[in-house]
Amino acid sequence: INSNGFNISANPYLMYAVKDNISLGLKLSYDRSMLDLASAELNAGQFEMDATDCYQIQHKYSAFGVFRAYIPFGNSKRVAMYADLQLGGSYKQGKAFNAGGDQVLGTYTEAYSLRLAVDPGLIVFLTDRLAVEMNVGVFGVDYRWSGQVHNQVQTGSTDAASAGFMINLLSMGVGLSYYFL
Repeated sequence: INSNGFNISANPYLMYAVKDNISLGLKLSYDRSMLDLASAELNAGQFEMDATDCYQIQHKYSAFGVFRAYIPFGNSKRVAMYADLQLGGSYKQGKAFNAGGDQVLGTYTEAYSLRLAVDPGLIVFLTDRLAVEMNVGVFGVDYRWSGQVHNQVQTGSTDAASAGFMINLLSMGVGLSYYFL
């Protein structure tokens, strides 16, 4: 495999404590990824496959309103469980093309999504204002729709709805938070 690529993600959020153990906020995110595959070859017995000159780039913007409830452990103000209720959406745009054959083939995609999610977590304060947070996606309801243009001629669209209720360890998030006041 001869390739080059990157993934970049930034997820800032701002929360305001409306009263003890209850906060409201806004969570924003930006994701960007690129893959430039110069050549790849797969050989498994009688099955052979190769790809050359493939390129894909995409970026996504998301915004979520967040309601967070904290449950402190005993009288400790250092360790607590929390549950985030998030409602928001995202916009994703990307393009992919393959120049490895006789002609260049390409697809442009725009996608949108709406999401309602519950993410429980654990927070540990290292100092009075600095904390480490870990959360796991447990419940989510999604609605997604997208449109594609292939080779600037053919168009297509799709939409899908899904709901999930399970502990997904692949959606585990770890972050560092600073509390101002």
